[in-house]
Amino acid sequence: MKRPILFHVATRIGKDNRASSLITAYTPTLEVCPRTGGNRTPGHTRMKPRKNYPEIKPTFVTAKELTPIGSGKRTIANPIEDRMYPLMSLFDLTGKVAIVTGAAQGMGRAMATALSEAGAQLLLVDRNAEGVHNTADKLNAKAAVHDISDPAQVRELFATLDREYGQIDFLGNVAGESIMGAPEDISLDDVEQVWRNLVLGRFCACQEAGRRMLKSGGGSIVNIGSVASVTALGRGHIAYSMAMGAVVQMTRELSTEWSSSGIRVNAILPAQVLNPGLDARIAADPLLKDKFLSGIPAGRFGHPDDIRGLSVLLASDASKWITGAIIPMDGGNLACNAGGSPRKPK
Repeated sequence: MKRPILFHVATRIGKDNRASSLITAYTPTLEVCPRTGGNRTPGHTRMKPRKNYPEIKPTFVTAKELTPIGSGKRTIANPIEDRMYPLMSLFDLTGKVAIVTGAAQGMGRAMATALSEAGAQLLLVDRNAEGVHNTADKLNAKAAVHDISDPAQVRELFATLDREYGQIDFLGNVAGESIMGAPEDISLDDVEQVWRNLVLGRFCACQEAGRRMLKSGGGSIVNIGSVASVTALGRGHIAYSMAMGAVVQMTRELSTEWSSSGIRVNAILPAQVLNPGLDARIAADPLLKDKFLSGIPAGRFGHPDDIRGLSVLLASDASKWITGAIIPMDGGNLACNAGGSPRKPK
């Protein structure tokens, strides 16, 4: 079952323990207040003391299931909700089709979950068959098992898209892994493989999505980069940083080429986001945790769910004039100078 957008408005309770306005939970046919019934004048509903109210279990709907404002059929009579409805509808992805790569775990899974909750139909991709099918089953989405570093498999993925959906509105380029090695030691084969993982395969996906978006009149692409796209990390990240730098320039070039045709291309640059690989590195080198956290003023590692809001924003009409943006998701890492001293929490 497709998960809907959730709407919530807080009720203001005065000193007399009375609600000055109330938006109850609703379905398309539910009146504004199922306990008392009747029509209400917007903004003038007066309620009995809150302590006498029975508990209500809310039912939420997608933005497009609500009666549009101005239609003369609206059942929700409240000025706060009337202001929120057009705003929240900007984030509604009902009727949109999205591909998310790397959806078996981590940020790919979190992005896919958020897009599904916003109403999008999904084609999820990963070379981890068990993981991607598990994610797809939970989201009622379609899954495809492919290695994104192989252009032939990327083209096969988009052939599946054409058969199943016939359109694409959003591409989330998340998949891609690195190989670590000191600059003087890493083999050229490993450097090339990292480039294929993070640059060639992603460009091929952008190319295939872009061709279809150019024909349909628009769409949105998000490439996952890294703080290593714009700063050096050391510690054997040479191949990774070179490739991630290319991802940022690819994003800028594609945005410049396609923006006039309604295609937006942006990049998100995470800092250290917890995942099994990072957990293993920290376990092997206990000093690494403090080293990482010393450069994150927010004082914590990232979590895959931190990408959820950005994903929906960039996939939706709420960001229709945002393109070519390189957006840090790093707890303040890039803003903080190496000699900076983040304030300790009180």
